[in-house]
Amino acid sequence: MHPPRARCRRSARGRSGAVAAHQARPSATRRLVSAPGAGHARGTGRLEHAPLPGHDRDAGHAVDETITAMIMSAPRSVAVIAATRLPARSANSLQVIRMCEALAETDWRVVLFAPAYTDTPPSAESIRSYYGLQADIEIRLIGWPAITKPDAFWAMACLDAADRAGCRLIFTRHLPSAALAKAHHWPVVYEAHKPAGTAAGQAARGYSLSRAVKAVRIASRLVIGRWRGSHNLASLGRLMSLIRHRGLVSNADFEARLACPAPRCHLIAITQRLADDLVARYPDLPGHISVLADGATRAGHDVTPAVLPGRPRGGRVGYCGHLYTGKGMSLIAELVTRCPTIDFHIVGGEPDDIAAWQAHLGTCENLYFHGHVGPHEVPGYLAAMDIALLPNQARVATAGDVHADIGRYTSPLKMFDYMAAGRAIVASDLAVLREVLIDGHNARLCPPDAPEAWAAMLGALIDAPAERRRLGDQARHDLESHYTWAARARALSCVFDRLSA
Repeated sequence: MHPPRARCRRSARGRSGAVAAHQARPSATRRLVSAPGAGHARGTGRLEHAPLPGHDRDAGHAVDETITAMIMSAPRSVAVIAATRLPARSANSLQVIRMCEALAETDWRVVLFAPAYTDTPPSAESIRSYYGLQADIEIRLIGWPAITKPDAFWAMACLDAADRAGCRLIFTRHLPSAALAKAHHWPVVYEAHKPAGTAAGQAARGYSLSRAVKAVRIASRLVIGRWRGSHNLASLGRLMSLIRHRGLVSNADFEARLACPAPRCHLIAITQRLADDLVARYPDLPGHISVLADGATRAGHDVTPAVLPGRPRGGRVGYCGHLYTGKGMSLIAELVTRCPTIDFHIVGGEPDDIAAWQAHLGTCENLYFHGHVGPHEVPGYLAAMDIALLPNQARVATAGDVHADIGRYTSPLKMFDYMAAGRAIVASDLAVLREVLIDGHNARLCPPDAPEAWAAMLGALIDAPAERRRLGDQARHDLESHYTWAARARALSCVFDRLSA
């Protein structure tokens, strides 16, 4: 039986002749190097400069049927494609690792594909050591092409490597990987953390869904049919760059391709706000999208608190995370001066950001910057704090783009770490955070632009240890009931099973 085509619910009669003719030709297919699951080393973490497959235009549906049959007969193996540097201080790299770890605790074999930016990439063991990774996960680093706009090329290299690794399903938050996997009939789960572009930007480009479908097919054929080795990278890079700069292939195009309903494709949104906005943009999405918030690992009750400087009997308020625009360091700076009897401990941040804030604030006897610490050290710092701060602003930048804005959609890892540690949380009263935090139940919420309200709340909680304990216990209970990585992995496993059935 031919695998179901991933196309939108439209009559071919209304399509342009070019698009209809293009879809009538045999689709690009993925090369089968060996039987899925056969002879693949586990946990090698090696750098792979994966050769990309050729494209047999005469193979037609028979090849697609063979691919589908072999994928479905493979073991329960999922390829997790993450276009993030490993190891790294970024929250997205930590989120990817924790999800892989949790998925490996289910009965899925997990193969993680990430970029290798040099010819001497980090070893799998160094990555495992940095994150304290114990689960049996195969880590494979795929060379990142040194060309303009390399995402689609790298995505196809990952898909080819996943094929050779015997994987039967793709799970990724990388748009080009998800869209190209869908175009070539992989079962795929795409995890969205923000929308691609804006509706206004799409309208200005004369955006249409059929144009997006055509663009993705053009891109995939370029990659599959013409990449024959490194000597062609420069010319292909220029060609791909030209296509993207003319608006034919963009992340918005890839997103639209994914949003076209198909039985073997599913979207995951990390917040309800994000899911609502995606459904508003793509009305056919209901039934093909789920909401799964981020999470944390259950914290043990025997965590040894870190030894912190400052007044041992005074209140200790902490923040763990980066200091990018919108994370709330500007609000904390105001609280430092408004609450001189409270010590503030900042765990994390890049050296340049820390130096800038130290220069801005001068000498403050109640402010301590601890700099970056490893993920395994964070629970000890949280255990030493009385109150944990989540002072997000309406606009929040990201590690990869200081001009980006994820404030409307963010599902902060630190929020779940605070909950797992059983800390009393004071957070910004923002709609996206209220999906998890409830004022007076598992946290206290204050307007993000009202430092006087935050100062009053901190003072009241420092003087009320029983209330802090109640809030922290409830936050931990809610985390363990709904927001562990293990619970998230079980929900994803159900989606995987349905798509690969």
